[in-house]
Amino acid sequence: MPRPRQHARGGMNQQAIDRANRLRERTRDRRQRSREREKLIAAAAKEYVDAVQAIAAAEASRDREIAQLRAQIEGVQARAAEEIGRHRANQAAAGALIRQHEPDDNAIAELLETTPRALRQLVAIADRGRKRESQEPSISAADDLTDAEEHHH
Repeated sequence: MPRPRQHARGGMNQQAIDRANRLRERTRDRRQRSREREKLIAAAAKEYVDAVQAIAAAEASRDREIAQLRAQIEGVQARAAEEIGRHRANQAAAGALIRQHEPDDNAIAELLETTPRALRQLVAIADRGRKRESQEPSISAADDLTDAEEHHH
């Protein structure tokens, strides 16, 4: 950069002084913009990191909640399966009892609004259930009933 001209008295002329002042001002402005840019970048980087952490926390919370809901669903399904098994066992026992007093499968099927084949399956399941209970009390006819219902429908 060329040196500013000096007056004969040893001082700089006004033009050189103005130029030097503008240069200092531009340098100061540039440094100020640079500091502002650094602050803006730092703030944006902090927001980014905060968002990453918030996303991770939300995903972890979601996953825990889903796991709890799945456990609840499994519990509901297990309780319903047990209840349905008991009702099917009662249904089979009722069908078998009716059959003991009414030998006509078609008449019973009509009364129960089912097919003669489904009635025979219920009676067979009830018979197997009674045999199992007399041999192994821990096994119920509900498993057989579930299998028969699945094959029937």
